[in-house]
Amino acid sequence: MHRLITLGTIEEKMVVLKERKRALVASVVEAEHGGALRLTEADVEELFAAT
Repeated sequence: MHRLITLGTIEEKMVVLKERKRALVASVVEAEHGGALRLTEADVEELFAAT
């Protein structure tokens, strides 16, 4: 699947936010590498941000 995203649009911001949240969740799931232990308070706040 391909998506055309224009720079400086809300769609671009949504894609960036989705990628950041996906990476954050992946780091939590990687328990064998201490993923959850590396989370900062800012990471948790970002995960649940309504932005």
